[in-house]
Amino acid sequence: MLLAGLGVAVLTAVLPYSLEFAALRHLSPGAAGILVSLEPAVAGVAGILILAEIPDLPGWLGIGCVVCAAAAVTARARRVARRGKENRERDRVMSPR
Repeated sequence: MLLAGLGVAVLTAVLPYSLEFAALRHLSPGAAGILVSLEPAVAGVAGILILAEIPDLPGWLGIGCVVCAAAAVTARARRVARRGKENRERDRVMSPR
């Protein structure tokens, strides 16, 4: 019985997360951020369509908070990357040859 429980745990939790992290390594940071920010919304819609389970207000607020936080982090990372690129360009132009 314990071995069957271990098999279920691996197949339902460990394997999907491992595959997700392996896939995220091959995406650009922007694409990975968008994907991560959409996961809660997709899970909410899947719960409605597949399980006929409609989240209550705190559930929707939680989904919204996660999506907003992930979008904010992605936007900040893009700004930081853009600023770093601009600084490198400026330093390259201004450096003595």
